[in-house]
Amino acid sequence: MGNEEKQGVKEFFENCSDVKEGFIFAICTDKIICDHWPLKGTAESEYDENLVLEIRVFNEEKEHKLFRGDMSKEFGYRLKDDSDGENKLPEGVEDYYDELQYLDIDTTKKPEQDKAGLTKVRATGGGEYHVPIDAVVDALEYAVLKVRHYISKYPETGKAFVSDWRCIGIYKNEDKEEKCVRSWEGGE
Repeated sequence: MGNEEKQGVKEFFENCSDVKEGFIFAICTDKIICDHWPLKGTAESEYDENLVLEIRVFNEEKEHKLFRGDMSKEFGYRLKDDSDGENKLPEGVEDYYDELQYLDIDTTKKPEQDKAGLTKVRATGGGEYHVPIDAVVDALEYAVLKVRHYISKYPETGKAFVSDWRCIGIYKNEDKEEKCVRSWEGGE
């Protein structure tokens, strides 16, 4: 995977200081968190090291990932940096493709916006979660997570496989790449 090293949540947040504008996505044993990066709607204290399974801090150029398979394991870390664009692929990667994954949002339920600017939405199965996008139903219908899949080849056979993936951003897919998140100055 590249760039793997041991660290905790505090060190991970320090490593992510090179991501000036982006998002954070965390999977904990008790909740899922999605927020702006740098943090706007959540506090660092909400990312309890005893409950975190995975944290991704990402934007269009790179993704920092802190992860572990279960609570008894040490954290691993990896960085995927595409800031050189198509000219430089990570080592061992032959190609990549981007995919848009629609967020599971029940648009028949009215979203609620909290003071921090996060929007609480309901999933079609009834659960609820926060997303860092404006509480506009039209935008929520088209809210997507853009994911980049990296393709490598088995040396023995030459067959291609997806060797890794990373998050790139949260967008509005109505007009393909139109972003539906707020800019840092408060405008669209």
